Amino acid sequence: PIVPLGVDCEALDLDPAAKAQHRQHWRAQWGLNEGDVCVLYMGRLDLRTKANLYPMLDALELAAQSLRERQGPPLCLVLAGWFASEWDETTLRAAVLQACPSVRVIFEDGRTPQARAGVWHAADLFSSLVDNIQETFGLTPIEAMAAGLPVVVSDYDGYRESVRDGVDGIRVRT
Repeated sequence: PIVPLGVDCEALDLDPAAKAQHRQHWRAQWGLNEGDVCVLYMGRLDLRTKANLYPMLDALELAAQSLRERQGPPLCLVLAGWFASEWDETTLRAAVLQACPSVRVIFEDGRTPQARAGVWHAADLFSSLVDNIQETFGLTPIEAMAAGLPVVVSDYDGYRESVRDGVDGIRVRT
């Protein structure tokens, strides 16, 4: 049997005016225009036990290059979370610059109540390409879907239980 963890979906499924207010606040804080494409990753930024973010960074770099060739909108990635260690922070900040130089990357402390409630509404889509066996369920895709975001997740472990490929979002083979 599968007993999923709980998510307060009603707290994230806001009325249109409240969503718009969160969107305007966070995008202004990050310096994003309404036409910019904002991808959100929410969660612990722990490169050894949570997720190798390189596949997502690589995919976003390719997408940003394609958008630029077509004169499309700028691409931004918001990493809303918290670093597991100083090593993780140093390593991830350096990796981001190297792996996706065409993407503007913003680090947001995902532990604050304001961020936990609002950043979902500033993004255009959510992505989590976790490939770690400790991700047995995955709350963040559920939270993203509750906030009305399309999701792109790895076809891995617990995400298979919560995201139906082509229905709730897209699952990417690991």
